[in-house]
Amino acid sequence: MHTNEIHWHDSRIQRVIELPAADKLLLDIDYPVDWATSRFEPHRVTFSDVYVYQIHEGPIAGAPTLLSAEEEPAENETRNIRLDTTAGHRLIRCRQITIHPLDENG
Repeated sequence: MHTNEIHWHDSRIQRVIELPAADKLLLDIDYPVDWATSRFEPHRVTFSDVYVYQIHEGPIAGAPTLLSAEEEPAENETRNIRLDTTAGHRLIRCRQITIHPLDENG
């Protein structure tokens, strides 16, 4: 999946889970599913084969909201992804991205 296939803007970060043994990063977000009614639902963005995860953010009141995502090719078929947030930005280098609705079981 490409970063431009995900509606990053206005998604609120609820939780980030690192799974070092699996080289995965799980980003649980409130994802916009209906702009007309401002309806958001829990979704999980999974970054697989993660090589780098950096947070460059300062303190804010509440959870950071995603503003945009930019992607650049990196070496060895990896992808450099910059997620701009209301608190700063996050950098992720990985090979694959997926998104799916999140139910109460995760």
